[in-house]
Amino acid sequence: MSAFKTAKQTGDLMGLSVKALRLYEARGLVSPGRTSAGWRVYGPEDFAQLHKVQTLKSIGFSLAEISDLLDGGIELGSVLDTQASALAHQQERLSRARHVVAKAQAQLKDGQTLSTDDLINLTQETDMSEFEWTEAHEELAARHYTKEQRDAFAARKMSPKFQAEVTARWESILADAEKLRHGAPDTPEAIELGKRWMAAAQLFSLGDAHVDKATENWYEDGFSDPETAKLMPFSKEVWEFAKAAIIAGQARDGIV
Repeated sequence: MSAFKTAKQTGDLMGLSVKALRLYEARGLVSPGRTSAGWRVYGPEDFAQLHKVQTLKSIGFSLAEISDLLDGGIELGSVLDTQASALAHQQERLSRARHVVAKAQAQLKDGQTLSTDDLINLTQETDMSEFEWTEAHEELAARHYTKEQRDAFAARKMSPKFQAEVTARWESILADAEKLRHGAPDTPEAIELGKRWMAAAQLFSLGDAHVDKATENWYEDGFSDPETAKLMPFSKEVWEFAKAAIIAGQARDGIV
C-alpha cells in the first residue's frame, strides 16, 4: 500500500474535508506534494503535521495560533499547560455530572419524582457537548466580516493562559444565561448578565462597533438556518435572552 494518499483519502483517514485540507494548505499548515499530473498527495510527514494541527485545534487554538506554534512562536510547555487545564476542567465537569446523576438516581429509588428544576439541572450538568469551529462557521464569517477584519483576527496573538481564561469566562456567562432565560430579561440578575456578556464580547471586538455589528449579524444568520443553528456555540433562546437583557440594561441606564 502506498504511503502517499490523495486529498480525498487523506481527508477520510483524518476526519477532514478536502476543503479543510485546502484551507490548511492556504494557511501554510501543511504542504502536500504533487504528482507529475499536478494532483496533491500527502505522505507520512504531512499526516504527522495534520495530527499536530488537529490536536492543537481540539484544545482550542485558532489556525493562526497553530501556525505560530508550529513555526516555533509558542512554547510547547504553554500548550501542555493549556491541555492540562482543559483536562482538569473536563474532569471537574465529569465529577459534577456524576454527582448530579447519582443524586437523581437516589431520588428515584426512594420513590421521589424529579422536579422541573431537578431535570433542568440534570440536563445542564450532564451536557458534555463542546463547541467546534466548522466550515459552516467559516462561511458565515466570510459573509459578515470583511477580509481586513478576518486578517486582523488571524494576526492576533493570545497566550494559552489568556485563551483559557476567556473560555472559562464565557462558560460561566452561558451557564448563568441558561438558568436565567426562563425568567424576565429586565431583572437585576439578567441585566448584570447582559453587562457581563457585553464585557466579554468587547474582548473580541476590542470596542470596534463595526466588528460588534458584524458579530451580531453572524449570530443572526447562523440562527436563521436550522442546520447551522445546531452548530452554534449556544442556543437561540440564550441568544435572544442575552440581547433582551442587554437592551433592558441600556434602557435602565438611559442608553439609546
